[in-house]
Amino acid sequence: MRQSFRGSRWPIPALLPLLGACIVDWTEVGEPALVIASATVVLTVDPMDSTVRSTDVLAYLVRDSADDRVQGASVRIVDRSGRSLRLEELPNSREVCRPEGATAEGTCYVASVPSAYFEPLAELSLQVALPDGRQLSGTSTIPGLFHALTTVLRDGRCRADPETNYRIRWNPIRGAWAYIAEAEFKGLRRNLWDSQKPLYLTAAWMAAPPHRMGFPRTLIEGDVPFNARKAARRLESGLPWGVTVDLAVAAIDRNWANWIRPGQVHVAGKVPVPSVFGDGTGMFGTAVRWTATIESRDAKDETGLVDCDMVGVSSG
Repeated sequence: MRQSFRGSRWPIPALLPLLGACIVDWTEVGEPALVIASATVVLTVDPMDSTVRSTDVLAYLVRDSADDRVQGASVRIVDRSGRSLRLEELPNSREVCRPEGATAEGTCYVASVPSAYFEPLAELSLQVALPDGRQLSGTSTIPGLFHALTTVLRDGRCRADPETNYRIRWNPIRGAWAYIAEAEFKGLRRNLWDSQKPLYLTAAWMAAPPHRMGFPRTLIEGDVPFNARKAARRLESGLPWGVTVDLAVAAIDRNWANWIRPGQVHVAGKVPVPSVFGDGTGMFGTAVRWTATIESRDAKDETGLVDCDMVGVSSG
C-alpha cells in the first residue's frame, strides 16, 4: 500500500489510495453490490509558521461487481457549522487514487482548495449518496497543527550535511494517533538505484513519545522494496552527497491509523478497522502534514540554501 502524501507523479498531491489496505473478494453476491468508500481530508501547513496552505480531499468508491465503478454519487464533507465541500467526480481514476496493483477500476472524487477550508481539530462528517438511494457516512476529527520544532527552511528547501543522520522533532499533536513519513530520493547513483524514477520510501508508526523521526533512518525502517535494499543500506549512514529528498510527514487521526494499523503484528496480515458505515463500508480519515525539500551538500558548497538546522546524531 502506498501512503502517498507527496510527489509530482500524483495529479492530486497529499492524498493516498487507501483501498490497497483492504483485500476484497470480487465475487458476485447478488444485488445490491457492496460499496466500499475510502475518503481522506489532508491539510498542508507551512512548516515554519503553521498556517494552512491547502485543503485536499479524495474519495475512492468501488463496488464488488462486474462493473466496479460507482458513478453519479454525491460526495460531501461537512463540518459542525454546516460548511460543506462537494467533491467532483473524475472521468478516469487510474492516475489519481487507484491502488497500485488493484484490478478494480472504481471511481474517484476529489476537491482541492488553496486555503484552510477546514481548520485543524474540526469535526467532519463524510456524506455519500448513491444514485440508487443508498447512503454511506463517517465522522473524523482533524488532528491539531503539526510542524517540526527545529528544521529551518527557505522557500521550502534547506541543506543537510552528507553522511549524517538527523532527528526531526515535534511537540505532541492533539488528536494524532499515528504518523506517516514518505520521501522521494533523487540523484542516487545508478549502482544504488537503477531507475529513472526517484526512489520512494515510506514509514508509519504510532504516535507515542518520543515525538520524532530519524532522517533518513526512519524511512529505511519501513517497507523497503526488494530492489531498493542496496540503496537503503547505503542510506543507513545518511544521504550521499548530491542527493535531494522531497519529504512529507503527516499526523493522522484514529480512523486512518486503525485502517493501516502501523506497527502492529497480525498473524493473518493487516486487518483494517472500518469507519464508514451505512449501505457499505470503508474508511474516512483526516491528516495534517508538512513538506520540505532537503539537499545533501557540503557547508562550503555555494548553493544559496539555508542549513536545515536539524540535530545530527551520527556521521558516516
